[in-house]
Amino acid sequence: MLEETKAQLKASRRAIHEAKASAISKEIEALNSERDALAFQLAEILERQSKLLSDQISEVRFYSGDAANSMELARYSQHANWIKKRFSRWL
Repeated sequence: MLEETKAQLKASRRAIHEAKASAISKEIEALNSERDALAFQLAEILERQSKLLSDQISEVRFYSGDAANSMELARYSQHANWIKKRFSRWL
């Protein structure tokens, strides 16, 4: 009888943890659409920034080719560095 009770207790504990894990999984899945929407917004913002940086470089090129070239080289790492710094915890 004691072994039977222990087995029931073990099964009950397992069921509780399975239910909790399932609930957490559903909560994680519910956040996916919000995450994806924010990622889309971020991509749009980064695209707008890239366009503005390109426009700025074009303007600078009129009065300083060296400065424009430096800006051109820096622009490719600018977003990558920011993303790595901000999101490295999850990469």
